[in-house]
Amino acid sequence: LSQSLSVPYFECPVCLEQCNDSTELHVPRILTGCGHTMCTGCITDMLRRVLADGGAKRFKCPTCLQVTTVPQGQATRLPKNHAVF
Repeated sequence: LSQSLSVPYFECPVCLEQCNDSTELHVPRILTGCGHTMCTGCITDMLRRVLADGGAKRFKCPTCLQVTTVPQGQATRLPKNHAVF
């Protein structure tokens, strides 16, 4: 009896690209304000439009509008979501 195992993957809800850890742009990151996940590239693009508030940047999650504060305004400072890859 053979089984076909499918590997689940996470698709970024913004760009619809598959998230993985093969390139930094596609690493899934957790928005700490709400817990939603999106890729590093999309978060970086959103942060470009936000003015810094002290040493951080704040932006609203496109899914639920909760505010996330991003340390040093860098998406890579948000935690990786290891559960989805």
